[in-house]
Amino acid sequence: MNSDLRCFFALTFAAEEKAQLRRERERLKTHATKGTFTHSDNFHLTLEFIGEVASEHLPTLKGLLHELECAPMTLHVDHLGHFHIKGRQLVWLGVTQQHDLMALQAALRMKLADTPFPPENRPYVPHITLGRHVMLDTRLSDIPMAPLTLVVHSVALMESKHVDNKLIYDVLEEIRLVD
Repeated sequence: MNSDLRCFFALTFAAEEKAQLRRERERLKTHATKGTFTHSDNFHLTLEFIGEVASEHLPTLKGLLHELECAPMTLHVDHLGHFHIKGRQLVWLGVTQQHDLMALQAALRMKLADTPFPPENRPYVPHITLGRHVMLDTRLSDIPMAPLTLVVHSVALMESKHVDNKLIYDVLEEIRLVD
């Protein structure tokens, strides 16, 4: 019996970068009256959300990952932002527009166009989610944020799932960019 997996492509981070992201999450929490905040293990930057995938299609997505030209990459994060999704606020760290990142994401979208998994049809906004359903006691623009430099650990095909009511992101396949 085949089971569907909820999949996405992402950039992952090592422990040192996750510690920097954790500090920013904790700073955000001091200005929040409520919210669900990203667990440190789950910090990532989504390149493309795929959605539900039958397990027999995983080899296609894994193969596509290995077709990408991936080189070591450093991201510069310099601002807080938000999306309103279904009336709720998702707060994120914004990545400075960087050529390498945008080229990788565009190449991924082009490759997905030739698969049964068409890419999302909306502008790409590179970000790292800090919290969902966030309500703040101050304006987002008034929360201090020091610029960060994050070394990307890998480019990965990830699975999103709930285990014991906890959101877990598992790496299904990855290309490591650093040791």
